[in-house]
Amino acid sequence: MIALVYMDSFWLNHLQHHHARYDEQGYLFFTEPQEEIRRAANTEVLALLQGHGVIRASGVDAEAFLQGQFSNDVTALTMNQAQLTAWCSPKGRVLALMLLLRDESGYNLLIPRALIPATLKRMRMFVLRSKVVLEDFSDQCVYLGCAGTGIEQHLQRQFGSVPDVAYAVQHHAGLQLTRLPGPRPRFLIGGTPSAVMTNWPLLSASLTLVGDAAWQWLDIE
Repeated sequence: MIALVYMDSFWLNHLQHHHARYDEQGYLFFTEPQEEIRRAANTEVLALLQGHGVIRASGVDAEAFLQGQFSNDVTALTMNQAQLTAWCSPKGRVLALMLLLRDESGYNLLIPRALIPATLKRMRMFVLRSKVVLEDFSDQCVYLGCAGTGIEQHLQRQFGSVPDVAYAVQHHAGLQLTRLPGPRPRFLIGGTPSAVMTNWPLLSASLTLVGDAAWQWLDIE
């Protein structure tokens, strides 16, 4: 399964060609959601998700700022691993769950797109004098999610190797490849739109198109 958080004319034309539709909440689907979930349970599928977004944290104080905000140990994060973390209120109530990834110049925080406006507004209140920039980065990068019994072999043919433990990250030709936990192989691929477009033909070959509901089902599983 492959999930997109970036949309331009290339992806819009691709969606139109495959008769993509949206439900009342703005989630993408190609056939009925229950049918897409069935396909996700039984085959390798490709999902273009509209429901995911990215907050970018950069600046010399980015690590220290995030360390003071999140439940996981941000100082232990490297470019070769990802973290599942929570952002909580002072009383410990979870406000958002996110996947945290690091690169040479900052951090990408993957969260539901609908939570970004409120999360950014509240999080910026705590920046104060810290030298950190927080911005909505959803339209400037692409993250693809891959899942299915045979997806590991599919990616190995593309990249030569894949991470072998949950949350491990490998780097291939400008892309981040992260293994996700779950009962079936799952991977996250991230990079610039141009890098993902270059790899798109082989990444999408032989995979069944599905939408948001199927990927959410895999997350829950």
